[in-house]
Amino acid sequence: MVEVTPVLFGSKQKRITLGLMVALSGSIFLQQGAIAEKAGSSVGNKQVLNGIYTENLDAGNAFQQAIDFYQRGEFPRANKYVEVALTFDPWMPMAHYLQGHLFLEAEKPKKAQEAYANATQFDPTFVEAYYNLGLVSYDLGDINSAIAAFGEAIRLEPEFVDAYFQLALAYDVQGQSSLAQTNYIKTLELDNTYVAAHNNLGILLAADERTAEAIATFEEAIELDPDYAPAHYQLGLLYLKQNEFELALEAIGSAASLDPDNALAQYHYGLLLAEAENYDGAAKRFERSIDINPTNVSAYRQLGVAELANGDLDDALVAFQEALNLDPSDPLSHYNLGVVYQKQAQYTLAIAAYEQALIYDPALSEAVFNIGVSYQALGDSRQATTFIVQARELFAQEGRDFKVQEADRFLQQQILNPPTSGTTPPAEPVEQKASPTEVQA
Repeated sequence: MVEVTPVLFGSKQKRITLGLMVALSGSIFLQQGAIAEKAGSSVGNKQVLNGIYTENLDAGNAFQQAIDFYQRGEFPRANKYVEVALTFDPWMPMAHYLQGHLFLEAEKPKKAQEAYANATQFDPTFVEAYYNLGLVSYDLGDINSAIAAFGEAIRLEPEFVDAYFQLALAYDVQGQSSLAQTNYIKTLELDNTYVAAHNNLGILLAADERTAEAIATFEEAIELDPDYAPAHYQLGLLYLKQNEFELALEAIGSAASLDPDNALAQYHYGLLLAEAENYDGAAKRFERSIDINPTNVSAYRQLGVAELANGDLDDALVAFQEALNLDPSDPLSHYNLGVVYQKQAQYTLAIAAYEQALIYDPALSEAVFNIGVSYQALGDSRQATTFIVQARELFAQEGRDFKVQEADRFLQQQILNPPTSGTTPPAEPVEQKASPTEVQA
């Protein structure tokens, strides 16, 4: 049985995040006409324009222009008018808030962070600014600032569901599992249909070895959204952990079909198909995983094993060579390359590959045995005997009696009493399956 521990989605996709900013809503936009015509009430000597506070009519006019250009997607011109508005009124919260959006559009997240912080400074009740400050801080890796900002958003709006989710996510990436779980649970108390919260909570429960609860959580996410690939994927890994192979195959297969661009789902589905001896299907999944992530050395290794099992020696050779280009010190890739060469009757190349495998893993008894077989195929019985005897000793130390017997038979039948007809084929090498290592997407 393939052993695969639950894995996540890579450092930047460790949990499902909301990629959404709270946008400038229609309620804060000024309609057609001059700003003065939209004045609703006054606070002191400030104009209140649908929630936009400014003491300066020129600032308001410039901000209206900025809004108009922002809505049309003309961001550089919008930013120009925001700067004009801030020249007239440097304390205008909405101008700083809009400037944060514009900095994000310009791919200047650090400046966006400063702009949102200014908006909260000049309006300490500005919930959306705190939320966006938290999001951009999170993306910048400033997790403590993100936690503080989400906390303020929640303090001001205690039922702000997305803020609870993002706060949970921030605690999550810090490794504060208990606080993360608390906030994921709060998210679900406010909105039990929040699929991403179910998924992320399930991951934490699985990490705490609360497998049954984690499975139930992923199943609930799938019930809410049958096309939600991450939950299928994580559920499949948990089934695999419980040795429920068919359920794992179905769940991870669903994840791979629903999300063809998830390299990990493709990779693990390939492992399961290979375990089911569907090597052709496995090879296709490993190839897809490589297409998504060409540096995935484990996928090359497994592709080579699948192609070798299919008898596609040329494709297997390419896969193992690619694996070795990425990780020259992997003994099993050298070993399996030797198997390919041996099957192709290129015995000198096979011996060289096995010797490389033994440099990195001197206890790889199968490599020692296959070197002996290859020397015998080359007609060098003396060298063959040396390596077969050495392999026999290693097999005995490993307690592999059937391999000891195989070595004895080879010594007796192929070396001490070689066949006279010359028709007995050399012993077939056995490929070694690479360990199903976890990989980053």
